[in-house]
Amino acid sequence: MDAGRADLTVRSIATSPEPITWTRQWYAADGRLQLGAATSSQGYILRFPGIGDFVISERPGMISYRRDPTAAAASFRHALLDQVIPRALAQSGRLVLHASAVCGPTGALCLAGSPRQGKSTLAAALHHAGLASCADDAVLVDLAPEGPVCWPAYPGVRVCTDSAAYFARTGPPVVVPTQSCEKLRLLYDAPVRTAVPEPIPLCGILILDRREPSNANTLVAIRLTDLSASQVAACVMTHMFKLDIKDRLTLSGMLAQVAALANALPVLRLEYPSGYEHLPVVCEHIRSFLASCN
Repeated sequence: MDAGRADLTVRSIATSPEPITWTRQWYAADGRLQLGAATSSQGYILRFPGIGDFVISERPGMISYRRDPTAAAASFRHALLDQVIPRALAQSGRLVLHASAVCGPTGALCLAGSPRQGKSTLAAALHHAGLASCADDAVLVDLAPEGPVCWPAYPGVRVCTDSAAYFARTGPPVVVPTQSCEKLRLLYDAPVRTAVPEPIPLCGILILDRREPSNANTLVAIRLTDLSASQVAACVMTHMFKLDIKDRLTLSGMLAQVAALANALPVLRLEYPSGYEHLPVVCEHIRSFLASCN
C-alpha cells in the first residue's frame, strides 16, 4: 500500500443499478436472505437486505453504495469493511483470507476455518493471553520480497453473546452490537498506533478443526498436523474471499498466489476441543507454535 495513493474509493449514489443476473445468495440458519450477488451494467452488486446495495465497479478501486435509511451504523460498517471491501480487493488481484489474525513478537498468525469453527473466539482468547488481535473476518496478505506479510485492520473481534460474556469475566472489553443479535463486537486497543498501517510478517496459517468429544469421558487431543501441497491449496482457496468465481483470469492469479504462499510459510491443521474450559491450553499450544516461527 502506497501512503500517497488510495487503493479503494468509496462513494454514495442515489439509486442502485438494476441487476442483470443474480449469481449467488447466502442465507442465515433461519432462512433469511443475508446477501445476494449479481452483475449489472455498472459492475458487481452486493445486496444486503435492510442494509443497502454496494456496487463494485469493473474498473478496479471504485465502490459505490446506496444505504438503506433504516440501516444501523454498525450494520453498514460491518457489511462494508468485512464483506464488500475484501471482495473488491480480491477481484482486483489481492489475496484476502476469510480469517482472524493475532500478532506477537515474531509476527502474525492467521486463524482460518469454516463457519462455527471458533475463529473469532479463539482470536479473542489469544488476545487475552497476550497475542494482540490485529484483524477479524478478513485478513489482507501480500507476498512481499522478504516474505508474506499481513496488514492490520481495526482491532477487535465479533463473537456470539456467550463468548462475549466469557471474556467479560477476565476483563471488561468494550462491547458494541453488530448487524445481528447473534454477534457482539469486542473492541481492543490497536497493538501499534501509526498514522499509516505497517505490514506485519506473517508466520503461518492455522486451519481450525474444532471437535466435540464423543462422550463426557473423552478428551479431544490438541494436535497440529502438516498438510500436503494439495490440501494447502484446497484449504486456502476455500477460505479466500472471491467475487466473480467465473473470472478465469482472477482465479488463475489466486492459484498462483496460493502456491507461492504455501511455499513461503507453514499451513497446518489445528484440531482442538470445543469448550471454553479448554481455551487456555489451546492458547498455550498456539503461543508456543508462534514463538517457534522465526
